[in-house]
Amino acid sequence: MNPDVSTAPEVAQLAWIPASAPPFGSTGAATGRLTAGRLAALVRAAAADPARWWHLVRFDPRSPVHLRLEALPGCEVWLVTTPPGYRGSWHDHGPRCEALTVVAGELAERTITAAGAADRPLLPNRVRVRGRAHLHETVNPGTCYAISLCAHATAAAPAALSG
Repeated sequence: MNPDVSTAPEVAQLAWIPASAPPFGSTGAATGRLTAGRLAALVRAAAADPARWWHLVRFDPRSPVHLRLEALPGCEVWLVTTPPGYRGSWHDHGPRCEALTVVAGELAERTITAAGAADRPLLPNRVRVRGRAHLHETVNPGTCYAISLCAHATAAAPAALSG
């Protein structure tokens, strides 16, 4: 398959990376007690292996495209492509914890806490862990598509995740 990268040239460099065999969860990150650190490890493993997900990247100018890459015991790993200028709705993930990294483009997170509202960029190749009941919205302030990977606990996972 030859994906059309003309709408997102900044990610075209990922297309040539050769495939590797082990699945994201093979590092043992999803075994044992599910923690925020294990979710972050899953995101790092997925980001380090773009040949496993690059061919799945899809571009929609109207809204983000969410594709589940892997379902593991108690968590899932997702690929998200967010169009330029997109502003999501305010939401939280209830009792679930989430880890996220941007692999191309730019995203920002707007949060509301007891201390007030804050805008924070989501930096490429850095993993952001969001705790339970974290009210936020995701924004793509850039002029290019953003590609991110996230792992989150599923409803079947224990509600009391630790970092």
